[in-house]
Amino acid sequence: MEEQQQQRHDDTLLERAGSQDVILPITTNTRASNSRAFKVAGLTVLACLLLAGQALTTYLVFNQRDQIHGMQKSNDNMRKQLRNRPPAVAPVKMQTPMLNMARLIDFTDEDVKTPMTNLEATAVAIVSLEEQVKNLLQNPQLPQFNETFLANLQSLKKQVEETEWEGFETWARYWLLFQMAQEKPPVLPTPQPDE
Repeated sequence: MEEQQQQRHDDTLLERAGSQDVILPITTNTRASNSRAFKVAGLTVLACLLLAGQALTTYLVFNQRDQIHGMQKSNDNMRKQLRNRPPAVAPVKMQTPMLNMARLIDFTDEDVKTPMTNLEATAVAIVSLEEQVKNLLQNPQLPQFNETFLANLQSLKKQVEETEWEGFETWARYWLLFQMAQEKPPVLPTPQPDE
């Protein structure tokens, strides 16, 4: 029954309307209008956030520029102070009497009491670094090479660790390539035509 009434109402509206008028049916779809309003509100909020972000970025850039300018001024002032400063004087060596030097006690043997010795006497007794290096260089533990080249390589491989040997092999390959690149190609004699 309601459909018939709705149909009559629509027909009546169509009869009253002129041929040039456009009649749109009345829609009661509130969901579509709400979603449209939400979309507009969302886009408006997004645009406001973008504008606020640009304003904040501009403010920070100008603030940083002022800070950089201030740092450049202070750097220039420090350079001027360094130029105007008199040359530095070498530090003075502090003189201390030998009686006030620290004394060392030898605790190697607790039963036997040893007298305290001067620091100077102990320093003389300690082997210097130069002497230690000389001792190390006098008896190096290098492999002995006295056979053929291949035999020497095999004995070297047995005496060194695997990682060291791999490093040596890599170096040898590069060295060989370098040597081969340095060699001039042999000049082949041009054949003389037989007469």
